Amino acid sequence: MLIQTKNLLLMKLKITLISLFVLLLPFSSYAETQDETSFWLTHLSKFKFENNWRAFTDLQLRYRSDDADDKSEKRTQQFLTRGALGYQFSPAFSFYQGFAILSNLGPKRIEQRSFQQLSYKHSIDQYLIGHRIRLEQRFMEKVYDVSHRARYAFDFISPLIPQEDISIEVSEEVFFNLNDADNGPQTGFAQNRLFVGPIFKVSDSMSLKVGYLNQFSDRHARSNTSNHVLNFAISNSFDFS
Repeated sequence: MLIQTKNLLLMKLKITLISLFVLLLPFSSYAETQDETSFWLTHLSKFKFENNWRAFTDLQLRYRSDDADDKSEKRTQQFLTRGALGYQFSPAFSFYQGFAILSNLGPKRIEQRSFQQLSYKHSIDQYLIGHRIRLEQRFMEKVYDVSHRARYAFDFISPLIPQEDISIEVSEEVFFNLNDADNGPQTGFAQNRLFVGPIFKVSDSMSLKVGYLNQFSDRHARSNTSNHVLNFAISNSFDFS
């Protein structure tokens, strides 16, 4: 009976994941695109303080291989440093104010961002579902206006092998530019990110995530790109409350 129940749960999980993937896949294939391949390495640290105060730091190294058609931008390396201070209003709701610096090393370019983030998390049976809205004010070199951008992320996590602390994650994040910046981003859809991969719980304060991320970017005047990313992330949590 236990084996039958386990097999039924696994079958339901597979059906759910396949359905989600089919529903979300069209967002990553808007038109004919230029394909690229990349590797992203992320280290996320979360901090819990007294009186519901929270913080996080996010360090990312992004490396793109040299198969891009635009030879002036091949082997692009980006380093993102992001940090934020927030407040946990309830187990479900949190709000953060943060700042980020994105250094693009090929060609060399620096972008600074201020951002506000509202998150909501809830569960349905064994599934964990998250929603995040982030507003960004982007200050970019050679762009003469502040570029405002909105991001909405949907996250779905389900246990894969509960006894082994292994879960599967499917997430989707859509980006929209909110204004026309002089010599910069234009109003409308900007990019979409679709991620699928397992999460391994190493300990109560550490987890590892590795998987496939598709980054579709609408470059308006230039050709669109579909970036195939091998995404590896380490997450740590620290409790000072």
